[in-house]
Amino acid sequence: MTSYYKNQNLKAFISLVADLHPSNPELVVTHYGLTMTNTDGEELFQELFLDIDQALNELNERYDDWKLIEMAKTLSDGDGCSSCAAH
Repeated sequence: MTSYYKNQNLKAFISLVADLHPSNPELVVTHYGLTMTNTDGEELFQELFLDIDQALNELNERYDDWKLIEMAKTLSDGDGCSSCAAH
């Protein structure tokens, strides 16, 4: 993850998800996964969409006041890449 959206109490991520086609396992289907978490990273909501506009519309319909956070720029405030459990 390189960026996420944030409002007062929530974070939102949109990721690219690949899965096998249900009726033809030789084909790969891509979706956009919208995930919302609390500020502690506990998942509250997740849904898959066929296109990015649908995912963004759902995000904006649920919560319309989001700030884009770029992870590389937030390393010093404890909310960026260095705070990840992988480090």
